Amino acid sequence: MPKARRADRSSAPRAIRRISHATPPSQPRARKERIVKADGRRFAGPVFTLYVGEEEIEYCVQQTILSQSPVLSRLCQSDFLETSTRQIHLEDDDPTIFGFVLEYLYRQDYEARHAYKIARTNNTLEPETKASDFVYCTHLSIYLMADKYLLDGLQRLVLSKILTTTAVNYRVFFETAARVYENTANTNGPYFAYFREYAKKCVESAMHQDWFHEFFGQGGKFACDLAQLLACVAAKNKRKCVEDAVATE
Repeated sequence: MPKARRADRSSAPRAIRRISHATPPSQPRARKERIVKADGRRFAGPVFTLYVGEEEIEYCVQQTILSQSPVLSRLCQSDFLETSTRQIHLEDDDPTIFGFVLEYLYRQDYEARHAYKIARTNNTLEPETKASDFVYCTHLSIYLMADKYLLDGLQRLVLSKILTTTAVNYRVFFETAARVYENTANTNGPYFAYFREYAKKCVESAMHQDWFHEFFGQGGKFACDLAQLLACVAAKNKRKCVEDAVATE
């Protein structure tokens, strides 16, 4: 039986890693039932059972909905599984984040703040975790899963939601960026233009923190882009010094 590409969660910020434990098995099932009961021609067709995560949280979804993703559409084909069972196992996916992906496939929208409400209700939040940081991490987890399942529309939606969120903690911003860089093959996607623009505004403050310099030890494209940002900051500061010197003459 096929397995979708594994999404690495080991390097995720603490707020992201805890999303996996934010929702008890009963919560995704409730969301599943609400979605499946939606009617209309668009939801017609064979129903597949998806078992998501190590907990094997069950989602029953129509093939026409899953077919919006080229990856999930291929998994629904008879060459990949027994058509009599119509079962797909996605043990490497986070059930909560996958639930938001399904919400998007049905409604063309999702509500990431629900993840924070669930985590707070279940007392699974770290005491110092802010709602804005937790929701931001949830958005980026959804972005990565959208990249995995080739849902360009969902990636654009995630970015539009991020642009309207409250300012995020600088450390959370850079840690999630490192995770996106590590788990996304195409660094020309919609997120990266946003990252470079926002990073210009905060890199000068973040560069004085000890945690910031740990990123350079990891190497890769992310470290290269950070080095370029720092070079731009240095060049800007040098120009300012020259302009100030000229002005005082």
